[in-house]
Amino acid sequence: MAWLVALAGCPKSDPPDGGHPTDGGGGDGDSDSDGDGDGDLRDAEPDGPYRQDGGRGFNLGSWQIRYESLVYEPNYPGVPSAPVRDCEGAVIKVVVPAFAEQLGVDRRGYLKDGKVVQETGTLETGGPCYAVLDPATSPWGAGSYGRPLEPFRSVFVDPARAGDGRWLYVPQLDRVQMPGDERGLAFRHDGCVRVDDDGATGEVLELWVAFPSYGDQIEDVLGEEPVDVFQDSAYCER
Repeated sequence: MAWLVALAGCPKSDPPDGGHPTDGGGGDGDSDSDGDGDGDLRDAEPDGPYRQDGGRGFNLGSWQIRYESLVYEPNYPGVPSAPVRDCEGAVIKVVVPAFAEQLGVDRRGYLKDGKVVQETGTLETGGPCYAVLDPATSPWGAGSYGRPLEPFRSVFVDPARAGDGRWLYVPQLDRVQMPGDERGLAFRHDGCVRVDDDGATGEVLELWVAFPSYGDQIEDVLGEEPVDVFQDSAYCER
């Protein structure tokens, strides 16, 4: 699998400021010029015309939206004592036990040194083992269908609802500015997302946001209400 790299592989580079931004819900670098608290995610002019109903496609219904992200090691203070191992048993890093436990649940994590790791198997002695991902090919994780995960574009969907590589249109995302400017991830969304992972159940759309605070920022704009999901949209022809 091309998106894997050996233990000694290249680490991800630090963010532009030379450090690791905290991920406790704060800055994507956007200002909040009108003081409404949303970081101006909805305030700038759209890049194109607003999408009207005619091209939305076949309505799959209203689904609950959730936000999937890397487990972010800087959010876990404490004394490191739990080894994260590759599938040969070598130690990638010793981490705080709480982080190791959550990494075992979510399978993908961001380490303090900038590396991104993803579960790829089980150790002979039991427990998960991980690979360091190649920052050139899969800097933010890989989905179950084998493609690199793209922040704000990749979604996890029940395969009974929409299959591998299917493009979906979510009007609530259309025209919303995505966060992450300090990492080069920000863009104004066109509402189109691609099914890159089968790790959801039922009428749920799990949007890959890479970092926990980015999901918080988007949720502040969209709220907690379900979103409309369309397939075969003329807006998302690729």
